[in-house]
Amino acid sequence: MGAPNRRGGWTELLASPRPVTADVSDPDLVNALAQASCDFDATGADPERNCWLAVHRHMHGVLPSEYDIRDIDEDLYLAVLACRLGQKERSDSDLKDAPPSPQVTGRD
Repeated sequence: MGAPNRRGGWTELLASPRPVTADVSDPDLVNALAQASCDFDATGADPERNCWLAVHRHMHGVLPSEYDIRDIDEDLYLAVLACRLGQKERSDSDLKDAPPSPQVTGRD
C-alpha cells in the first residue's frame, strides 16, 4: 500500500522535480568547489567523480547515497571540473619550471 503522501515528503519531492541551477559565473564558488573536490581524492583519485561529489554536496547539503537520484547543475559541474583540471595543469607546469632541488649526498 505504501506511506501516505504528506506535503513536503520525499514522495512529493520525487513527483514534482524542480530545476536545479547554480551561479556558474561566480569564480570564487567554482574555485572553492574545485578545491573541495580534492578532499575526496583519498577515496579515489577520479576528478570527474570527486567534482560531482563536491557539487552534489554544495547543491543538496549532503553527499549522495548509493541510490541518490537528485540532479545537479551540469554547467556548474563542468565549470568545476574544468577549473580542477586547469589547477592540475598549472601545478604540473610549475613543477617543471621549478629549479632542480639540491642533491643530498649524505656527506658533510
